[in-house]
Amino acid sequence: MSKKILAVLLSFVLLFGFVSMTYAKKEAKKETVTESTKEESKPVVKKVVEPKSPLKEKTAIGVDVFGQTASMRIWASNKMGIDFSAGLGFSSNPTTFNFNLGAGLVFPMTETERLNVYIVPGLNIGFLKNSITVGTVTSEVSIFALTAGAGIELEGFIVPEVLSIGSSVGVFIGIQSSKDNTSFIFDAARGISIKPLIVRFYF
Repeated sequence: MSKKILAVLLSFVLLFGFVSMTYAKKEAKKETVTESTKEESKPVVKKVVEPKSPLKEKTAIGVDVFGQTASMRIWASNKMGIDFSAGLGFSSNPTTFNFNLGAGLVFPMTETERLNVYIVPGLNIGFLKNSITVGTVTSEVSIFALTAGAGIELEGFIVPEVLSIGSSVGVFIGIQSSKDNTSFIFDAARGISIKPLIVRFYF
């Protein structure tokens, strides 16, 4: 009798263990299916990058005919470009040396095949040194200038997407310092006629 009871108890334990293992396997499978379903149900987000227009794929090299300055324009996107400029000049009678560096952003306002209009905020650092000789006396004047501001640039294309001529007008403020004096600069009409006159080539 005791052997039968022991056998029943052992059978019950084995059955309980088997049922528990089966239930655990089902739960594990259910969790796997649930996780798989969750992963499949997640929305797929695709980042759409706006392609650049043909002009914005190019780099532009420009020369300011009157300002003795070279510039480079590259486009980060269709809505923003970056300008870099550098200038170096010499002249005699009086002897003059000048140097400047500049950087700015370019934001398109109006764009057509033949004419583009931009807003161009920027920063410029310049240095000018003059030597004037009167008789046997030579005097030297060195001027350092730092300006910041924004302008409107018009760019007309002679050859679309290849060759253009541009000029700008804007408002610039800053400081100008010489040996004995530091003054405030307010330029409300920079380049108002044909200065600067920038010839720009795209490649």
